[in-house]
Amino acid sequence: MQKFGLDSLQTGKHSALEREIAKEKATALGIAGEKLRNSIEIYRKAISEAAARPEDRARLLASVSANVSALIIQRELVGLIHENLQWVIQNYEIPDEVLAKLGISRE
Repeated sequence: MQKFGLDSLQTGKHSALEREIAKEKATALGIAGEKLRNSIEIYRKAISEAAARPEDRARLLASVSANVSALIIQRELVGLIHENLQWVIQNYEIPDEVLAKLGISRE
């Protein structure tokens, strides 16, 4: 039986299907990262405005939290599981409020 995971890409011989699957995985990972980056930007902009309503802040905080979780899951689905959470924290400026909501500390 043929494997269609990242392990099969190491052989040097790639079928068209394997290349397409790898392309789709990379695209999905990029989309998840971009959604997280955009939601963080929107959240930071909203909290910097003094007129931001508490319900808006809560909604945006939930959006960022969901996008953090989605990126972590997407990374796991493509096989990137080693220090996954630490990588996301190091590479995205995730607000402390989001980490607290997720039960995560920076340490």
